[in-house]
Amino acid sequence: MRRVRNRTLAIGLAILATTFALNGVAATATTPPGGMVKFWITPSANGPGAIVITGVIGDYGTAITINKNGQPDQNGDYSLVNLKEGTLEVNLTSFNEKNAKAGFPINQKSCSSEGTETGSVTLSGGTGRYEGITGELALNETNVWILGRSTTRGRCNGTNVLYNVQLESGSGKVSF
Repeated sequence: MRRVRNRTLAIGLAILATTFALNGVAATATTPPGGMVKFWITPSANGPGAIVITGVIGDYGTAITINKNGQPDQNGDYSLVNLKEGTLEVNLTSFNEKNAKAGFPINQKSCSSEGTETGSVTLSGGTGRYEGITGELALNETNVWILGRSTTRGRCNGTNVLYNVQLESGSGKVSF
């Protein structure tokens, strides 16, 4: 009888431990704790750009530029981030206003240019695991261009971009 009771107790404890473990995993999977995040984005002019987020959020997906009504718009002041475990919206308005007149010198010998813009963005509108997300993140946007030459004067043509690489990165604190 004692062996049966010990076995029953052991099975009961195992079930209880499994229940607590699964409930803990479910709670953790639904909403991450607040804290620091870092992110990297490779935007694309022809569709969604790639994004990776580390820190209290470990996720990846795509980001597209949208307008304030949520419609895709290359000139929009917002970004819709579609991650594997939910979505969130990034308000780029103050970043774009701050950097609207940024100009970078053109190397006339190589017809190349580079520069970095900095500012902050805010998060909202989360769904899925990111429901209720808020936060202000620092954003650095680095651009590198190769420009074509004017056929009439042979000078670099600032409006004829032959190739452009852009990388965005940053960090900040989020809460839910």
